[in-house]
Amino acid sequence: MKIFSGSRNNSDADIVAEVEKEFSDEIYANGHLRPHERIVPLLHAFKHRHIFHLVFPWADGGNLRDLWGRVQARLDDATLDWFWAQCLGLADALAAVHDWRVLHNDIKPENVLCFTREGGGGETDPDEPAAWELRVADFGISQRVGAPDSMVEPTSRHVVTQRSPEFDLKYESVSFPVDIWSLGCVYLDFITWLLLGNEERLRFERRRVAELGDPDGPGPPIEEDTYFKIINVPQPGIGEKTVKKVALVKDSVLEVRPIANIRWRQTASLLSG
Repeated sequence: MKIFSGSRNNSDADIVAEVEKEFSDEIYANGHLRPHERIVPLLHAFKHRHIFHLVFPWADGGNLRDLWGRVQARLDDATLDWFWAQCLGLADALAAVHDWRVLHNDIKPENVLCFTREGGGGETDPDEPAAWELRVADFGISQRVGAPDSMVEPTSRHVVTQRSPEFDLKYESVSFPVDIWSLGCVYLDFITWLLLGNEERLRFERRRVAELGDPDGPGPPIEEDTYFKIINVPQPGIGEKTVKKVALVKDSVLEVRPIANIRWRQTASLLSG
């Protein structure tokens, strides 16, 4: 269940109105989605006084970030088959969302929920990755897109860590590629967990935080675990120095580190065989 809580104090009417709008927007977004096995459906919505409720199926495995911290990746055939199937399922779900002219805007591990897989043929071990099926959730800040080639004005409410460079470069309009960038970021963490475990995934996160943008920018560099950084590139100009903001994928993302790790060698053997 997702709860939007307003205030019972009439003096906070603006807050209540804002919360009610968020509530209505999510109902509207879910109403434009057709049933898909990898999208968490809205079951019911109701309001009690100034508290708004959205009811969804219970995700008994939490979200994808929970799974990374709780379940040990196993590099066997069953786990690799599960991994590829989950990546394909999430991509298919996002493609369906885009086919319905909806921009999700909030693709991140916390919005990928884990449900017990059905048809497993008996009791499933929750400590096995293959016990879980991943589904896309939370359309609270999604946007309706018009024609296939149309764009929308960027919303100030969007995913943070997995956001695409368009938001920082102040693009006047965005479209479906911003969701695709975010899903790619999720995949990158997902495969890091699979190959090297959650501790290495957390180290990867810290390396991204440590890699700052241009120190000569207009303000102090900000520590963020995004997958890109913004730098200022001098441009030919007359008189006052002219610079252009450019987004670069962080070196920590592009880096291919030598991995003297048996898990990597096992994976290479499985993938090649």
